[in-house]
Amino acid sequence: MYTGTDLPIAAVIVIAAVVVAVGIAMLVSSRRRKRAIAVVGLLLILTVVLATIAAFPSRVQAAEPSSKCVGSTNSISVTQTSAIAGMGPGSAAAPVTGFVTNGGATPVALDRICVTISGTSMSRGISEACPAIDFSITGNWMPIKAMLASGESVPFAGAFIRFLDQNNNQDTCKNAALHLGFDLIGD
Repeated sequence: MYTGTDLPIAAVIVIAAVVVAVGIAMLVSSRRRKRAIAVVGLLLILTVVLATIAAFPSRVQAAEPSSKCVGSTNSISVTQTSAIAGMGPGSAAAPVTGFVTNGGATPVALDRICVTISGTSMSRGISEACPAIDFSITGNWMPIKAMLASGESVPFAGAFIRFLDQNNNQDTCKNAALHLGFDLIGD
């Protein structure tokens, strides 16, 4: 069972039991002795807890921004299978799905794929470009966790693209093409 630290669950339970026992002992001693003993005990407990936290930091990681995506190798190809069409300001988010194929001769270990908005193309009859900031991606890091043999493919899904309602004229985005970038992270 994952405990948020490198400690096994039994060690976490033992530490918790010791902290509770020391707390009970402090409560009993503070009623019978001077407050100085209780303060020293409290400081001791806080020191032990803080030392434990410092020695065994949490494995929780913040979500990585799309700017942290790294490039892929030339032997890997990414094919988007979802169609992103008919979006308008404030409309429902569109899913991003596809598959990754190893076109190389050697196996490749993949951990995840990252999707970003790399730009937009103007639609016919519109002279201004649609700004990419009118779109938002959620869940841009999608897990793959696979060892791909030569010629093998694996699907990906989990990201969504939304056309944001910017409360300004977004007519330049009518029928504009949205370009996505895909970057792979290996094991």
